[in-house]
Parts: sequence; structure tokens; C-alpha cells
Amino acid sequence: MIKCRKMSFDTSVKTKLSGRNISMKVNIDTLANIKKTIYFYSSIFILIYIIGNLFLLENSIVTDTLSIFLIIYFIASLFLLKHAVFVRFHEIMNLVFISIYLFEEFFENISVDFLNNNSQSLGDFIIWMPIYIIYLFLVLGKKFGLIVSSFVLVVNLLIGLPYFTDLTGQQLDSVIRYYIANLIYILVIYSFQYIVSIHAEYQALKKNAYYDDLTEIPNRRKSTAVFNEMIEVTNKKNTSFSVLFIDIDHFKVINDNFGHDVGDIILKEFAALIAQKLSKEEFLGRWVEKSLLLLHLSPYKIQLIMQIIFVAL
Repeated sequence: MIKCRKMSFDTSVKTKLSGRNISMKVNIDTLANIKKTIYFYSSIFILIYIIGNLFLLENSIVTDTLSIFLIIYFIASLFLLKHAVFVRFHEIMNLVFISIYLFEEFFENISVDFLNNNSQSLGDFIIWMPIYIIYLFLVLGKKFGLIVSSFVLVVNLLIGLPYFTDLTGQQLDSVIRYYIANLIYILVIYSFQYIVSIHAEYQALKKNAYYDDLTEIPNRRKSTAVFNEMIEVTNKKNTSFSVLFIDIDHFKVINDNFGHDVGDIILKEFAALIAQKLSKEEFLGRWVEKSLLLLHLSPYKIQLIMQIIFVAL
């Protein structure tokens, strides 16, 4: 058995709602703020690494000069990031300088450490490669991240190829594993970004298809699907559920006298007030422009729900 009840909501509600603070301040971290925070703290760690590399290791003049330049740059960038100045410029320049630094480190490891110092493995700079590739995709996005990271791999391959015949078996194995690891990093991070983007697009489509943009509650399509599903369940189990249509009377008067923006605020606030009082077993959806649909599995709670709505208003 389906019980239907209708509750009127007249223009006097505008007085009750106008007293509420509907312009609540919400502190939401945007992607730009998150990225700025990541850049700031990663710059500190990179700065510490470069300083340590400068004073603790014996490097070539080129490496030491580049390290001093990067130290000055990252100190300046910390100040700019702290004040949110030239953030996009900072992230692009980070890519350029770090790429040059890694190229130079790779070249020095092969041409100096391998051939002159008889080192058997690449330097500790390789631990930065996964983070560096993630950073590439984070800054440039999926498409350009793939292009640039592939370009970096090709450049490193061109740097190492002329020395292949001069390397020992263990040295050559270390270099080849470095190339393969870079290729795997690129494929994994690209695939991960692709999956995440597909999932995000699916969720956005799903939300647009089944949720109302204004009130952010299920729309009529979703409400109809849930309504039909509940009918099937009650027919199979020989049970019942309740239905409540909540309609805002004289809503056109509100829009005409106070504007559609005020009408939207009232409708959104009205839906939020009801949604806050419902349990997970109850369903609230927007049926038409000024009407909401409330479904519940128990027909005995309908009066209590109506009382809660009146108290909230």
C-alpha cells in the first residue's frame, strides 16, 4: 500500500529562511592550493638534497656550478611560493632545471664514475626519477606528461648509447635496468592517470544524469528509478512503504517578487534542511521544479518526518 501525503509550503517561509546564514564560508583546498603546497615542501627537500650533494660529494666543476645555481633558485622560489607568486612559472622552471640537473648527473655517472672511477652502479640521483616523472604528469597533464617523459627517456638513451661498448657487464646492466625502470614508471603513471580521468568523467556523467545541479539531491530520473525499485521490492515481500510529496506553494510569487536567485536559494536551503534530518533508509529527490519527493520503507514514520520538517523550518 502506498500512502501519499502533501504538505504546503507558503511564502511565509522566506521570513524564516532569511534569518539563517545561507552564505556559509567553506574552506576548500583547490587543486592549485594543493599543488602549491606540494611544490613548497618538495622544494625544501630538493634544496636539502642539492646542498648535501654539493658539500658531501666530489663533483665536477659543471655539477658544482649547476648545484649552486639551483640552490639560489630554490631559495628564491620558496619565497615566491610562500606568497603565491608566479606559481605556474615556478613549476615549469622546476621541470626545466631538474631535467637539466638529472641529464648532467646521468652523463657524469657514465662518463666519469663508470669509466674513470670504475663505479659499478649509477648514483643516488636515480631515486628521484619516480618522483620526477610523477611531477611531470602532475604539471603537464596526461598527454604532454607522456610526451615530455618519453623525450627525457630518449635523451638519456642518447647520452648513454655512445658509452655502451666501454662499459663492463655490471655497469651495462645497471644502465639498462635504469632505462627499463623509467619506461615502467612512465607507463604505470600514464595508465594510472588515464584510469583516474576515466573514473572522474564517469562520476561526473553519473552525477549529471542522476542528481539535480541546484539542490544536489537525486533528480526525477533517479527518483523514478528508486520509486519503481521500491514498488518491486514491496510486491515481492508483500510489504508497504510511504510516499510524501513536499510542494512549495506560491513559488512563482517568490521568484517574481524577489528574483529567481532568491527562489533558488530557498529551494536549495529547503532541500538541505530536510536532507539533514533523514536517515540512510530514507530517500529524498527533486520531483519537479518546486516539489520534492520523500520515500521511506516504513509507513509509520511519515508523521514524525513531517514534524521534523516543520521544526527545522
